[in-house]
Amino acid sequence: MARTQAQADSSNAKYHIVEQIRAGNPVDFQAAIQQGLITHKDISKLKARAQISPLAYSVKKLSLEHAEAVYQKSSPDERNQIRKIILDKKHRAKDSSSLNESE
Repeated sequence: MARTQAQADSSNAKYHIVEQIRAGNPVDFQAAIQQGLITHKDISKLKARAQISPLAYSVKKLSLEHAEAVYQKSSPDERNQIRKIILDKKHRAKDSSSLNESE
């Protein structure tokens, strides 16, 4: 499914905002909101996203199977960045399977 120009602009703005936060630079959230690039709800999500590495953010969006494949190919430093995410995914998968068994 193709993205609209507005969706692409919003995604690009969010990427640059996260990079600015990571660099410790001030971000004009109000200007981005006024331009329709982000919403008030996005602010806390963007701040949280800036607290983790780009690798960790990407792995969070993957399935457990794909995240484990990334983990296997990762360097020790990269594994440290994503270990907790993988463990959380495994825990949620275990909880989900036990719910299905009780039905």
